[in-house]
Amino acid sequence: MLAALAILEERGIDPKGNNLYPKFKNQIYALSPDYTNDGILVRYINTRVAKKYGPVKMREPETLLESQKYMEVVINELRRMI
Repeated sequence: MLAALAILEERGIDPKGNNLYPKFKNQIYALSPDYTNDGILVRYINTRVAKKYGPVKMREPETLLESQKYMEVVINELRRMI
């Protein structure tokens, strides 16, 4: 996901490092220390959107559009968190 890479680049964080693990280990189910920073952010975004809108394959077209807009909210939240 390009947004995750953009956030990491803005903050000067190595996408393939794992220094974000301590910050997200209690917020993402079954997150292990070997996840890379870019993977952690992608999982966080996907988890938040899925909790609110359910699995992608179950969403109606209108809900898909809403969930895409909500992704922007989550991305801005990540910018504040990191």
